[in-house]
Amino acid sequence: MRVLLIHADKFSYEAVKKAIKSAESLDEVPKKGEAENALVLFVTVEPGDKEVVADAVKEISEHAKRIGVKRIVVYPYAHLSSNLAKPWEALEVLRTMAKMFSDMGFEVLRAPFGWYKRFELSCKGHPLAELSKSFRPKRKETPFKKILWITPDGTISEDLDQLKDDELRKLRDYLEGNVSKCEDLVSQFCEKFGVVMKKTGKACTHRYKPLAYFMYNTILLYANYLGESLEIPVFLIRGSIIDTNCDANSLRCEDFCLRDSELAQVEELIEEELDVLPVGIYEIAHLYRNENDQVICKRCSSFTVPTITTYFNNLSDVLNHVLMIHDLIHAEAEKIGQKYVVLYNVNEKFFEDVKDVIVKMIKRDNRCALVRLFDDPEKLIDTEYFIINNCGVPVEIGSWTLSKKRDDLYIVKSAPIGSIERFLYMILDKAAKEFRENKTPSLPVWLAPIQARVIPVNRELLTYAMSVADELKSYGIRVDVDDRNLSLGRKIRDAGKEWIPYVVIVGKREKETGSIVVNIRGSNDRVEMTIEELAKKIKEAVGSYPQMPQSLPLLYSKRPKFAKPSS
Repeated sequence: MRVLLIHADKFSYEAVKKAIKSAESLDEVPKKGEAENALVLFVTVEPGDKEVVADAVKEISEHAKRIGVKRIVVYPYAHLSSNLAKPWEALEVLRTMAKMFSDMGFEVLRAPFGWYKRFELSCKGHPLAELSKSFRPKRKETPFKKILWITPDGTISEDLDQLKDDELRKLRDYLEGNVSKCEDLVSQFCEKFGVVMKKTGKACTHRYKPLAYFMYNTILLYANYLGESLEIPVFLIRGSIIDTNCDANSLRCEDFCLRDSELAQVEELIEEELDVLPVGIYEIAHLYRNENDQVICKRCSSFTVPTITTYFNNLSDVLNHVLMIHDLIHAEAEKIGQKYVVLYNVNEKFFEDVKDVIVKMIKRDNRCALVRLFDDPEKLIDTEYFIINNCGVPVEIGSWTLSKKRDDLYIVKSAPIGSIERFLYMILDKAAKEFRENKTPSLPVWLAPIQARVIPVNRELLTYAMSVADELKSYGIRVDVDDRNLSLGRKIRDAGKEWIPYVVIVGKREKETGSIVVNIRGSNDRVEMTIEELAKKIKEAVGSYPQMPQSLPLLYSKRPKFAKPSS
């Protein structure tokens, strides 16, 4: 909450026109009013300010007594912050403030909420006549009351020592603060492909060199595809990250308050028009937070989260939706060869209402899950999906939360692939696990910046190699040609360092027969096939994932010298 306090000789206002559809009725408050020798409060209500009303009223009342004022004007004013509460929440806070001041014996005048108003103000000129104050809710950890585990047949137990699932035991240890330590290979792989962390003061943000930037954009494109594939109407939010008039340096980054300016308008529309539900908002949220132990791709001060926020007016539709989201989150991990262990954080008062749905999810997974019960009036369920990484440490990727704003309004906020950075982490963690198992680490074909590299046995075959590459490009394959004057062995090794999925070797015999020899990464197979067969194989490997256009030059020698992969 932000408040501008003015000790006024005289203040008057008049409501002129509704500013929002849900503007307060003028039957509740006067259309116009005036006050003399009054403390005028220009109040901007922010999310969560119900927690600070009492503190704000107490401090402001002490100031009013200090300057000898018995009249207080509560004037809604939305221009002191870019992080505004929902209209219904703001109105509730303003009404509460006015009542509390009145109960203290002050004469209170409250201006109508949600209206354009004209006002006249004459300010006294003493040192305490103009003040500004800010009141913020205290950040508190969710008080978890107990932790349970549930089996696929619905058996509930509090004895965590009886857990037999090794990965679930690691999640239990992680929640208790017991974390094993080892060198996480994902950090090396991130740097290998050009993901770096840029330190600015205490904060670190990601920077992407060309190979990594291609991967980032490809994952983002796929996230867009997932957002548009839901079986509900979805608003797509695009806009400036920060309002042009706000002071970015003063924003509460730890509270995730840098948001698209269009989002609040769409949310307000949805919450007023319940007959359009269910409906969703798909948003690419650029979020910022304080982070002490920063780790590349896993824990950073800034990250990008494709988020789907869905609104419902009945619990039955909500539960069907979260079952679909649950299956989607699991499917996206399994497609890249990872498995989740799940943690359900559930409001204790709501547990009996959703126990059957949670058991149904656990039964679908065919593995046990942990459940933590908490007491939080704002959230009903907060579900977290963890992989156990190459070091045996749980890392959260996907998530969804369920909250209840009113009896007729439920909100499900989901991130099916987590943040872009964490999803890339999960992909590279799969490669790290392969490496630890003495297998050849690889990238998914859809994510590889170059899907096929054509290597001529000698310089005389370069023209034929170019024709092979051109034909592959005609099928939409991302391909380049290693035209450097180096040995064949060196070229093959360099392709291996870049994790090229398919390395095409062309020699004199291949030119004469019109065939190609392909080294397939991962399986380490060496197969003779036609160009058409290779193109078909690559397309099958890509599947439903997006096929981004090529961003690198056709000839390897023309490639800029950047982020050269290490061995």
